[in-house]
Amino acid sequence: VNYDTIYATLALQASFLAGVCFMVMGLLRMGFVTIFLSHAVISGFTSGAAIIIALSQVKYILGYSIPQDNQVQLLLKNIFANIEQFNWKTFVLGTGCILTLVGLKQLAARVPRLK
Repeated sequence: VNYDTIYATLALQASFLAGVCFMVMGLLRMGFVTIFLSHAVISGFTSGAAIIIALSQVKYILGYSIPQDNQVQLLLKNIFANIEQFNWKTFVLGTGCILTLVGLKQLAARVPRLK
C-alpha cells in the first residue's frame, strides 16, 4: 500500500472540502463564526499558508527549477540540493523588485497624497 499517495489524496480532498465550506459560509455571511476560533488557530493557519506559498515561489527568485513536494522539510531539501543552479541575475532582479514594492508601500504610508 502506497501511503504517500493516500496521504496526498486525503490532504487534497480535505483542503477542497474546507475551501467549499468556507465559500458557502462566506456567501451566507457567516464570518462571525470565526469569533469562536482561538487566535492561535487562526494565526497558525495563516502562518502555515504563508510559509507554503512563499516556499512555492522561491524557485522564481532563485532562478532554477525546484521539484515540488507536499512536505515542507522535503521542499527545503530540494531547494538546497540544487543550489549550484542558482542564477544571480534572476535573484538580483527579483530582490530589487521586492525592495521597490516595499519601498513604495513605505513611501505611500508617509505621503498622504499617495494613499
